[in-house]
Amino acid sequence: MYSRMCSSAGHAIPLQSGRHHRLWLLLLSTALCTLLAISPTSADEPEPEPETILDLLDRTEQNLAELQQELGNFDLGTLSALADLTELYLDTGNLARAESTLSNRLEILRMNLGLHSAEQIPVLEAQMRLRAARSDLEAVADSIAHLAWLYQRNEDMDGGTRLQGLEELQSWTLALLGLDSRDREATHILQYRELAERLGDTVEDVFTEDDPQYLAYRYRAGKADALLALSIIHNPLTGQELISRMEGLHGSARPPGGTIRSVADLEAAYGPRVNTVWERSFRNHMLRHFQKLEDLRDLATEREDQESAAMLELYLGDSVLLRQQMELRPGTAAGPSRGRASTGSASRYYARAWEQLLAIGHDEAELEDRLACPALLPVNELYTRLDEHPSCSLDGDTITLPTARLLQSGIPELHSRTGQLWATEDEERATALLQFRVLRNGQVSAPQILSANPDTTGNRARLLREIRALQFRPALEDGSPVVAESVTMSLTHH
Repeated sequence: MYSRMCSSAGHAIPLQSGRHHRLWLLLLSTALCTLLAISPTSADEPEPEPETILDLLDRTEQNLAELQQELGNFDLGTLSALADLTELYLDTGNLARAESTLSNRLEILRMNLGLHSAEQIPVLEAQMRLRAARSDLEAVADSIAHLAWLYQRNEDMDGGTRLQGLEELQSWTLALLGLDSRDREATHILQYRELAERLGDTVEDVFTEDDPQYLAYRYRAGKADALLALSIIHNPLTGQELISRMEGLHGSARPPGGTIRSVADLEAAYGPRVNTVWERSFRNHMLRHFQKLEDLRDLATEREDQESAAMLELYLGDSVLLRQQMELRPGTAAGPSRGRASTGSASRYYARAWEQLLAIGHDEAELEDRLACPALLPVNELYTRLDEHPSCSLDGDTITLPTARLLQSGIPELHSRTGQLWATEDEERATALLQFRVLRNGQVSAPQILSANPDTTGNRARLLREIRALQFRPALEDGSPVVAESVTMSLTHH
């Protein structure tokens, strides 16, 4: 009624009484509308203070307690409240209580849905990231193993989801390899190989052989053999544990200087007849790597994908070169500490790749733009098209290569995503800018440190040791390896 009165306050009110009566009624209605405008229920009343995150946390805890009292501590109906509580604990920085709620959620899922239910996976992934934030690397490794087991047990899971999950676990495993202590390196390497084998099996379920992504995923799965072989050669203590687990061979002594550079060093560490076991293990894994690449090349040839087949010839040459240049030398390692002075049979694969790329229509300028620069081995990704291969970066006569991240001495990081897993990882890594030559056999010569952080004698000595241990695909000119006289590259390592 009052609102109707206010709406007509500015107009004449059709009453039959006298003029004074009408004026009095108009004044009365105007005063009443003014009182209504300033009353506590008007639109201008002050808003209540917003709820703080601590108030929300208290309310969510109370809500959970009520649900648990009504439904029980292990009812699926409490999962949503526990998930909200986990997020609030993370927002307030209470990592211990956040992990406790994650453990509660896992327990509820296992009791109601079974020990290997796929619903646990996102909760376990959140728990793994939380453990990484606390730098509990051993617990992170346990999470990886648990998740890998779940992916294996859930065969009905969508293949694409399993593929993505296994790739993520590989990234975490490589991150652990770069961050964890040396005595756990062998465990992480073997875990990476196991994940690679599962990844290869999953690729067969997800993609047909005609799918453009099939070759790239198969290549990624095959890199584990190269990683294993390099670890055996470059890191004597890790190599000792790997051979012990795979070959049943045990050793106790450490070679002089801590690095195995010749058969003499190997025999000093493990005895005079062990070199055949060591060499066989290294060669077997490199041979598996080569055979997997050869299978991919043959598949590309069968489906008449000439460019993919030509590019895979490059990778076959890389595999041969990596094996030749990392092989142990007989004697006491006088002269070069590893490998051969020439490119050897790898040059035939490089020449064949060059010829085939020319035959399908690429010109010399295109090939030189992509292949005239050295490439760090093993190459991280499979490029099935020449225009996908990174171009050379030249500053005058100096070649600038992409930044290399090392997991171990001489072993480049095989996956570019691992830097995203720990926010502080880049802060913890040492960095350096180096200049060197890359010889025809892909080995480094005359390295110089242009800058280093930290700039200490020990760090500079380590950098020089690590850069000499790296193996490159040599620069190619007309399909033949040539010396790259001036190469610069930034290096990061732990």
